[in-house]
Amino acid sequence: MSNIAIPIEASVHHSKCLFTVTNYMQFVYMSAAAAIFCFKYIGNFSYGYLLLYICPMEFILSFIVTIALFSLAFIHFFWAMGGKWAINAAIPTDLNGRKLFNPSRQGTIFVGFGLLLFALINLGFMGSLAMPFDSIYLRYCMYGIAVIFFLRFIGEFKYVGAFKKFKQSAFASRDSYIYSPLSLFLSLSHMALAALV
Repeated sequence: MSNIAIPIEASVHHSKCLFTVTNYMQFVYMSAAAAIFCFKYIGNFSYGYLLLYICPMEFILSFIVTIALFSLAFIHFFWAMGGKWAINAAIPTDLNGRKLFNPSRQGTIFVGFGLLLFALINLGFMGSLAMPFDSIYLRYCMYGIAVIFFLRFIGEFKYVGAFKKFKQSAFASRDSYIYSPLSLFLSLSHMALAALV
């Protein structure tokens, strides 16, 4: 596959960064491989993909949410190991284009493990992974995860979240169209699963 470069607006100064189709496809392939591994080998998925046709809707929703969380955890581990894919638009910037903070490697790993824990809680709550806790505690965890992602959706009303005032950076654009909607989806999904399952 040719390394086709796609220019993306990176800041309020309209500087360009290069995002390659090859890097994107590599990420997609690795995420798909991780998803297949989790689906086949974690929990009691003895019937493989056939379950997608006979399982209830809450299982499908939980599966989608779990894969999303595993993927987000993978991205953070990728960044912690020095990966640069999509990192330029992953950190909020101020009016002058300066990053509001510089996440440490340890902090990025911590977030990655947090997302990984959320994914495992989903598997445990749906009965696909044995957990050393009573189901009521897992339900409380699901509600807690829903609150965390809802707070991320709301943001801090200036640079981050659905109600931010500053919307002229690469991060703000992705936050409006990707990060905040994804946070709302994960929040509502966890709330629905905790309430209905």
